[in-house]
Amino acid sequence: MLMLALPPALTSGAQDAGPDLRSLKAQLRRELLTAALPEQKAQREALLALEKKYASAQDYSGAIKARDERQRIEQEITIMEKELAALGQRATAVGASRAPERIELNLSEAALSGVRLDAGDKSLTGWNATGASATWKLPNLPAGGYEVSLNHQGSNASASLKESFYTLTSDLKPAKDKVVTQSLGTLRVRDGAGSLTLTIGPADKCASLRIYSVVLVPAAR
Repeated sequence: MLMLALPPALTSGAQDAGPDLRSLKAQLRRELLTAALPEQKAQREALLALEKKYASAQDYSGAIKARDERQRIEQEITIMEKELAALGQRATAVGASRAPERIELNLSEAALSGVRLDAGDKSLTGWNATGASATWKLPNLPAGGYEVSLNHQGSNASASLKESFYTLTSDLKPAKDKVVTQSLGTLRVRDGAGSLTLTIGPADKCASLRIYSVVLVPAAR
């Protein structure tokens, strides 16, 4: 009977490779195990049937050999299933620890103080109000640097973005008659599940200001 060899587990060398290479090798390993398991289970069932056949014919030597081989296959199946489960958990953890390529903060989800959401052109206005601000809850981002882009119109004021520990401040480009997309620089995020607050001032320069989007991009990409 043709026996299917158990694919070797990931070596320490593979585990020491870079994150992208490790992810690729783990994915290939999962695919190998997923493809191999049905064959192993089919062999186990065939050996069980053969064991019963030998036992019915009182060929106890043959039955014992079939049983021993079946038990060996069952051990391999158990090992493969455990490894497959571990690889799946690892892949989930790795995916959760990686930031999306682009994070656009939803204007409608911001906690607004003085600022208003204009549903017509989907912008935040009213930045000339005292204490005007917009605050978002960050979506469990990994700690690190994020380039911040602001899509805005109508002000040459100064924008400030503050997370739980770090603050980024940048002057806005004058844009009275057109919408511009501007990089404010890189904000270091310490608490990726904390809050991010945008304030803009001075108030006397913000009467016509409209904010259309706030986008974060991981700085390493």
